[in-house]
Amino acid sequence: MRPMALLAVALLPACSPPPEPPQVAGAAATADYMRGADWPSYNRDLAGTRFSPLKQISPTNVDELRQAWSYPLGTTGRAFAGSELTPLVVGAVLYATAADRVVALNAVTGAEIWRFALPQGEPSQRGLAFWPGDATAGARIFFTAGRTLFALDAATGQRVPAFGTDGEVRLPAAYSGAPTRYDDLL
Repeated sequence: MRPMALLAVALLPACSPPPEPPQVAGAAATADYMRGADWPSYNRDLAGTRFSPLKQISPTNVDELRQAWSYPLGTTGRAFAGSELTPLVVGAVLYATAADRVVALNAVTGAEIWRFALPQGEPSQRGLAFWPGDATAGARIFFTAGRTLFALDAATGQRVPAFGTDGEVRLPAAYSGAPTRYDDLL
């Protein structure tokens, strides 16, 4: 039996549950997507700080953490597909790459909101990029798979037809990292 990667989330049992996740789309996702609980990019911010301002977990209570849910990432022949993944969290929605797909999960329950299955190949196991949208377009998720850069609607997981050719752009070389977004640039 091959090992299977698993995305597991641990929460303090004493913490009150967060509110239901909002719909991530359009103008609602633009102004406040970098709230304290959000992790909207590979290293959380462009400075690469990898710092979360959340204070619920501390050295005095870390031993009380318990697994809240898990999600099977699957395998693609590699020993631990997804083992380098940095998921994104925006508005209580967790976005992640898996063996042959990209998914949006309810960060509180782990329930799958949507999935985008790649027609072939596998997405980068490093991560994704989030663009909060603007007055004319809803939020987007960007990821690479080999030499292809994909754009998905963050609310539905559907390709964004206005991006490249039917939601994808062919790159001159394969790229296995997480795309980096600055303002409206990738």
